[in-house]
Amino acid sequence: MMTLSCQSLWPVDECMKGTCSEREVGNTTIAVCTCDAGFSRSPEFQYLDEDQLSNSLCSFNAEVVGYLFLAAAILVTVALVLQLWVIEYNKETYKEQLKRLFPTLVSLVAFCIASIYRALNSDISNSPVLFGKDVFFTFLIANGFGFFLVAVYVFILKAMHLLVSDSEWTSTNVQNYVNNFQRTGYMLMIFEIVICQLLWISSFVTNNIVALSLVRVFLVVNVLVEIHITYFTWKLKRNYNQDLGAVTEFKFNMSSRDLDAISLQEINTWKRRNQRKMKMITNSVTYYVSCCIIALWLPLFIPFVLQALWSYILPVVIILWAIKVLLEIYAGYQRKRRRDRGNRKSRKDIKTRNDFAKHLEINGTITRQDNENNIFNILNPGINGVEESEDELI
Repeated sequence: MMTLSCQSLWPVDECMKGTCSEREVGNTTIAVCTCDAGFSRSPEFQYLDEDQLSNSLCSFNAEVVGYLFLAAAILVTVALVLQLWVIEYNKETYKEQLKRLFPTLVSLVAFCIASIYRALNSDISNSPVLFGKDVFFTFLIANGFGFFLVAVYVFILKAMHLLVSDSEWTSTNVQNYVNNFQRTGYMLMIFEIVICQLLWISSFVTNNIVALSLVRVFLVVNVLVEIHITYFTWKLKRNYNQDLGAVTEFKFNMSSRDLDAISLQEINTWKRRNQRKMKMITNSVTYYVSCCIIALWLPLFIPFVLQALWSYILPVVIILWAIKVLLEIYAGYQRKRRRDRGNRKSRKDIKTRNDFAKHLEINGTITRQDNENNIFNILNPGINGVEESEDELI
């Protein structure tokens, strides 16, 4: 009599990377998954009774997972070192940056230690380090996720504040959305740190149904948080673009007859520059939500992803987070280069425009154009023996 059948989860066949066979145990016939070479059955994320493990999916490749965590360890270490160097380099804003980037640093440290620890113990047959089985590893991953989500919240909030402060023309609707996002954000950040502790607490729970329930509570809460972030970003983008369009139209209509080609180009440049600011926020939110869809949404709604793929998803999400940190560091470096070039150009222009000795040598006598007589002289150069210069005067 068959008592246990081989596990089959959509969208894969039973046993996945293995074949289902029957075995006689006493007077009972049971089904067992015989795994293909390189694959095995892992208790990680299965949340099944130990006697059910023999017929679960053959989805775990220790070598692949080990290499993924090794890549994650390298990238996270590089991102952590560069982030610390950037904070140390900007000594004038050291305390402010350290406070703002604290969640990022904690998440990178937790992921770095967890990745190295897992990469060195990737063989599940010998001292396995598995999520839900190894408390230290589970604790690091749980808090790494928690502070990662908080770091994203802090980054988006900071970007929104900069957007509003650099755009004095925005309406009160845009400012109210940012203020509301900030008020709810502080509460959600604290709640996020608390709810992430459910992940490592689940490793102490002997009842597998309760343990799985704790993991699902974490997933549900974070799905709601991501919906909240996406909604606020969409509302902010819509209102910001409406204000931007209205101001641009006003600029065009205010003096449409007097605008020359250069002025029209300047207005279009101003509009594109402000659109890029909003696009930076939406791109960051899109990147973040995409990572969370892979790590949190799919495991919540598709059991196959939770039981068979989350072992691979964990290091992939850590890699994507490290890449995002590196991209932000590079973007900051590029912004600093542009500012430095602009400052050097401004100093050079000011020096040239104020070199009166050279100016006098080339153009002769200079008179300021700040009264009615000089306005007349501008319209009629050469009258009254005054020789006018076309150069701008400071």
